[in-house]
Amino acid sequence: MTTPKWNRLRLSDEFTYRLRNLKGRSGLTPNLVCRIGFCLSLAEPRVPDPARYDENGQEFNRSTLLGNWDDLYEALLRERLATDRLDLEVDFLPQLRAHMNRGAGMACDRIRNISDVLALVPRKSAPS
Repeated sequence: MTTPKWNRLRLSDEFTYRLRNLKGRSGLTPNLVCRIGFCLSLAEPRVPDPARYDENGQEFNRSTLLGNWDDLYEALLRERLATDRLDLEVDFLPQLRAHMNRGAGMACDRIRNISDVLALVPRKSAPS
């Protein structure tokens, strides 16, 4: 199975607004917050519902949204789709959009300023 081709992804109106506010507070661009949020969303056990998110907000082109890490984000989503027993060809784009939106909300809830980003990075405990 091949991954569907896509060039643009549109977020919901709600998260577009929240990302703009966060940029004003933290200086973090929406694409960076979406990348962080995407990873936060993937760590959640529930499958996000694409129907919860409209497509009336900011539009990102693929290279801006994922940058040089495009292949990594695609691989992470492919793995998540397999875990959730979803169809790669049918569910890839809806789940990408759903994880980006849900993750944007999660990131906006957890980041108030730039120093809050460090708290999102898991820490390994020192060996005993």
